[in-house]
Amino acid sequence: LLIKDPAYPHAAWMQAGLMRSLHGDHDPRILPAYDAALEADPANLYALSERADVLRAQGRHAEAQAIYAHICSPGCCDDEALRVEATFQLGCVALVLGAPHEAREAFKAVLAVAPDYPEALAMYELVAD
Repeated sequence: LLIKDPAYPHAAWMQAGLMRSLHGDHDPRILPAYDAALEADPANLYALSERADVLRAQGRHAEAQAIYAHICSPGCCDDEALRVEATFQLGCVALVLGAPHEAREAFKAVLAVAPDYPEALAMYELVAD
């Protein structure tokens, strides 16, 4: 009932996140739950990012890459922490997809904003020339 109430647009996203934490990324109900969250609140970039995380975990890297790239695109996301995380994930996906130069650029962009991000530093060193 709460999910369908327009006064609570984040309820569907919260439900998707709870389902994900209880059942994991591979449960067949998870992506539909995030789709419902985005239908209730299409501007929820957190739900979109989490949906990309699920896609990535399921091996659907190209789909995840497109979402992360969208979140990182100029003017799309005002939340610097979310942009940084999406950029990091974009680098990880690029690496899996065999694009080390794109991965290196993504990790470099993360470190320019968050120099103390240890995973980004480790990944950057992994793909450095």
